[in-house]
Amino acid sequence: TEKLRDTATHVGTNIILKNLNFVGNRHVLMAESWPVLIDLLNVMRKFPALEIEIHGHVCCTGGKEGYDDDSKALILSTNRAVYVYKYLIDNGISPKRLSWKAFGNSKPLFLNEDTPEKKMLNRRVEIKIIKL
Repeated sequence: TEKLRDTATHVGTNIILKNLNFVGNRHVLMAESWPVLIDLLNVMRKFPALEIEIHGHVCCTGGKEGYDDDSKALILSTNRAVYVYKYLIDNGISPKRLSWKAFGNSKPLFLNEDTPEKKMLNRRVEIKIIKL
């Protein structure tokens, strides 16, 4: 909510959802990340004209996309973006306000993933503002 009220926020702004992280090699949200996802849902409810694009990311892969242990396929960043997308739809947000993209490991926050924390932070979802 604060970011949306910031005058520097405009269409095209990317917002990293801090602490919205996933278990390694899975599209399962870490338990401590649920409040962040609920906050996103509440923001979508509070700003009914808001349209967003959900960006899924992975860490630690030799190739562009990550292997998802749950679906047994190289679609991990896709599954992470779709996870958030479906959660919002399942909780009453119109799919017309949402879209998603998968980026694999092509846009890491940390190029050198030399700590578990950096790996975790690269396993993330970002939100791009499409319409305010």
